[in-house]
Parts: sequence; C-alpha cells; structure tokens
Amino acid sequence: MTRASLITAGFLFFVTVPSLSLSAQEEWNPGAAGGAGNQEGDMHACPAGTAIAAVRSIGSPTNFNDFLCRKVTNQPSLVETQTSNGQRQVAQSHTCPKGFYLRGMRIDQNRFLCSRHRGGNLNAEIQVVNDGMHCGIGQVMVGYNDQKRRVLCSSIDGI
Repeated sequence: MTRASLITAGFLFFVTVPSLSLSAQEEWNPGAAGGAGNQEGDMHACPAGTAIAAVRSIGSPTNFNDFLCRKVTNQPSLVETQTSNGQRQVAQSHTCPKGFYLRGMRIDQNRFLCSRHRGGNLNAEIQVVNDGMHCGIGQVMVGYNDQKRRVLCSSIDGI
C-alpha cells in the first residue's frame, strides 16, 4: 500500500466515523452576564436534547455559570421538562426528581430545569463528585451543590 493510499484510507475512516469524536456531542454554553447563553424558564439552560455534564467558572471564581451541554437525544421534541425547587436532596445536594437529568440552573433562587425523554433511561445509581465540577463519559448531571462545589452524576442510555 502506498503512502497516498494510507493517508486516503485514514481520512475516509476519520470522516465516516464521527461517533468517535466526543466534541461533536458536547458544546460549552456560556451564561455570562448579559444573558449570553441559552435561556429557558427564566434560567440559563442547555438546549432541549442536551444535559449539563460539567460546570465551570468564567470571570469570577465563584460564578459557576458556564455549562458543558452533552447531547442525550436526537429528538428534542420528545423532551419533557419541569422546574425543581429543591424538593429532592441526595448527599446534601439539590437533585432533580428521580429519572430526570439537569438542563438548567438558577442558583440564586435554588431552581433547576430538569428533563427526561422517551428512551433515555437514567441509571438509578448516583455518583457524587467532590473533586471536580464534571461528570464522566456517558454521564450527565442530576444534582448540584453550589456551596460545597459538588456535582451529582448518573449515566443515561444512548450516550
């Protein structure tokens, strides 16, 4: 095989297997002052069809309002959403209702935008992450504690 054919074969493999690239399934959604990020239900939120997988601070070390939105479904019209006001607590953290993942937050009002969709079975096991503001591969956030800098993660089918 010649060098040119190896390069062509490698290029074709890269182009025809996009599912190997996580970056195509994730995108940072900034919530900077001035409402620059996606807004829903009077709060900063990932778009329907995605869930928060990580948060980071931009501009202020205490303002974790920049969300990594991870794609969870190709059918955003099937997403069901509700607002949570802290009724469910896990590991001393505000958590979405069972079976729902986190899509948006309004920390100053302790409100979450929680969603679920048909075919997106959320694992009942919740992993508490104290040493980083992100979930692992194949996981999304289901809870958050701003004071303790803690995220709660769970895996979901299809990602």
